[in-house]
Amino acid sequence: MFAEEILADHHIDGTVEAADISSVAPDLYDGVITTSDFASLLHTTTPIIRLDNLLDKDAMEKQIMALVKGAQA
Repeated sequence: MFAEEILADHHIDGTVEAADISSVAPDLYDGVITTSDFASLLHTTTPIIRLDNLLDKDAMEKQIMALVKGAQA
């Protein structure tokens, strides 16, 4: 999974879990990665990384790193 690779590449200790949209509990996590189509179905204050293409590793990396940097501030 790209998210795990990105965290490892940046030496960030984190856990990535996969869940379907009907069973995810976003409030239990520091962030959620999903498609733009499903993001509106998540009602949460947890930061949501919205991607049009989950295979776009560069776009995912930019958003994950922005979320991590925001959490460290």
